[in-house]
Amino acid sequence: MTTNVELGNFKDEVIKNAFPELMKVDIKIDFELIKDACMEIGELEDEGHYIEVDTSLMIIHDDDENEILKGGIAHELSHIIRKPKGVFNIWIEKLLYKMSSRYRELDERNTDLITILRGYGNELLKFLKYCEQDYSRYEEDGLSQIEIKALLENIGSKKHKR
Repeated sequence: MTTNVELGNFKDEVIKNAFPELMKVDIKIDFELIKDACMEIGELEDEGHYIEVDTSLMIIHDDDENEILKGGIAHELSHIIRKPKGVFNIWIEKLLYKMSSRYRELDERNTDLITILRGYGNELLKFLKYCEQDYSRYEEDGLSQIEIKALLENIGSKKHKR
């Protein structure tokens, strides 16, 4: 069974492997009951961020399922590195996010692309497959499984051509 300590280890491993710029950022991670998602992020009151992981992901038995957690964590960390800096920019982004479904869609798609480019595309795909068992996925939620598979195949084929 995965514990909160292990969640921290997963987060630390993903940061070390793909998001070194977040090594000194305060990022709390914990299990929470989430009604409509597998993971969510937010900002801490003082400084830093939090990642909430749905309790449905608490029971992890094998390496394949560990990759589900890593894929979700990598996606959330991609959101964190995309966050704008400065009060005005943060305010504008929140406004755009609330007012424009197209902005939300592009933000999610770019977040998925960052996750793939940082080396966690296969894990992201496993995370999406897991989440889509219980939750509907819409165009505004980011890249589809088909798009991610195509990108991963394309990346793989280009590696072999060199």
